[in-house]
Amino acid sequence: DDDDDDDAAAARKPAARKKRRVAVDDDDDDVNAVCYGDKSACNYVFFASGRRVFEADVRAVSGSGERGTTRRLGAHADSVNGLAFLDAQSPSRGAVLAACDDDGDVVIYDVSAPGLGRVTRRMKHVVGGAGCATAAAFRRKRGGARELLTSATDCTVKKWDIDGKSVPVGSWDVRAMESVRDVAARRRSRLREAETSSDASARSFNPPMAHSVACYAGEVCEDAVPGVRRVAVTACGDGSVVVFDADAHGGGKSKHKKSAAAAATPFGHRDAQCVRLGDISAESALSPSCTRHTNAATCADFVPWNARGAVVISGGVDRKLIAWDWTAAARRAAADDDDDDDE
Repeated sequence: DDDDDDDAAAARKPAARKKRRVAVDDDDDDVNAVCYGDKSACNYVFFASGRRVFEADVRAVSGSGERGTTRRLGAHADSVNGLAFLDAQSPSRGAVLAACDDDGDVVIYDVSAPGLGRVTRRMKHVVGGAGCATAAAFRRKRGGARELLTSATDCTVKKWDIDGKSVPVGSWDVRAMESVRDVAARRRSRLREAETSSDASARSFNPPMAHSVACYAGEVCEDAVPGVRRVAVTACGDGSVVVFDADAHGGGKSKHKKSAAAAATPFGHRDAQCVRLGDISAESALSPSCTRHTNAATCADFVPWNARGAVVISGGVDRKLIAWDWTAAARRAAADDDDDDDE
């Protein structure tokens, strides 16, 4: 009878749930990045799930969330964080997709033909596990050159010629790039005063890890910002949003002379290499209730409807969405610098 009771108790117990193993080949990993393929047709989208990159037909995506996957690209060593697509320029230069991952790698896929995307180039943004590659953005130059900008948690943005060698042709360290405010603080040796200012409690003191990168598709209006034409923006872990000259080689000081006045330099001062939004002046924010990020800024991009490339929108961990006029910030910085020189 005791044996019968034990069997009955065992039958009443719920069956043990099998543990679900999430592998590289499963389609259940987090989707970390997405970008359109052929923007003219808008039918195909690339997305990153875990360590793999997929292409899906948006017409086959169902309301229940099924992805309509049409093909899989190669597996990465670690989770993929960012994707960027560049359409074909000619029969010899087909469409390409860039994917960057937690291992610091940036992989270029040829996606112009059906089937598995062929890896045409593999670059190392971060060496020795010092950080993760976070985002990528393509841009075309005159003459047909194809360039790629990538960002990473080691606080750097790098520029690559995807048709050249697998070494960066430009590099920017956000920690070393100086805005007008940085130049003024260094010049006056008033860094301690800046750190203990009244609004210091509303700022983030995280390192300026580069969480995103985006390029303005056109050329900045010369009347708005003399001396610079092609710009890029990165959102940083310290809450700042940095706009810089994507044609510069990175890290070098501007070669403009003071004789034309500071306003003739692109970022307000001959030694300034960027505009650091949220740091120069609250007047550059177009959102009245939000004048800076109080935690990490995680994404930023230029709005497409502004023909001058002057407006940037950023979002952050502080749940703020802020619109900036970075050209106004540059002009304001130049005016403040002129006032300081007159004193």
